[in-house]
Amino acid sequence: MRWRKSSFSGDSGNCVEIAYGRRVHVRDSKRPAATLRFTAAAWARLLTGTSPRTAPVTPPTR
Repeated sequence: MRWRKSSFSGDSGNCVEIAYGRRVHVRDSKRPAATLRFTAAAWARLLTGTSPRTAPVTPPTR
């Protein structure tokens, strides 16, 4: 499996990585043993539901 780091991770060490295979795997680069696995359909629904165009905007609390 080939892991790819998010382009939004930067150099801060807070990295999200994904790998594509029969399923989509997601992990925190600081804890590589813990992964989330999604089917391609579930991954697509997750991305659609979190798109800036469809996600509700909630102002931060102070």
